Amino acid sequence: MDRFIDYVMPEVPGCPQPLIKQELLRVAISFCTDSWIWQLDEEHEVLDGNSTITLTIASGQAVTGCQLSIDGSGFNEYTRSAETVTLDDARTADTTFDTTVFLKPTRAATALPDILYNDWFEAIEAGAISNLMLMPKKKWFNSRGALLQKKIYLHGLGEAKIKARKTNSQTRLTVHQRIFV
Repeated sequence: MDRFIDYVMPEVPGCPQPLIKQELLRVAISFCTDSWIWQLDEEHEVLDGNSTITLTIASGQAVTGCQLSIDGSGFNEYTRSAETVTLDDARTADTTFDTTVFLKPTRAATALPDILYNDWFEAIEAGAISNLMLMPKKKWFNSRGALLQKKIYLHGLGEAKIKARKTNSQTRLTVHQRIFV
């Protein structure tokens, strides 16, 4: 998160760095939860008679969702609890699942993933600045500035949602022309 601090500090002069880090982390968690932009693709082989898949998650990461497919077709007959996926029925033959895991940083995370820094820097930065600017009775309070930063954040969030959904679409996305009278 230190990579973000130098860009946030000029917008909220006098704001302590620990508070900036805390807000950056809260915004990053919210951004990842709402957009599903941080993804990890894995392959899991489920052997005959088994019904569970254990997701591989590193320290500082938490699962917000997952998507399973077999040979490119979506598979929805499962439940997820934390890092364990339980299939609704045990496999009757060895099966390989393609798994897309949607992640977010944990509250104890000390760093953010490169995808947030490289691709969504402006949105994360703007979200943190907006939240900090809305803190009443602080010398960096600025409601107009917060509104502008919030718009930047929401625009970035919308773009991230679109990108994440296109990446994980099981069907081809098409637009049909409609005649309006």
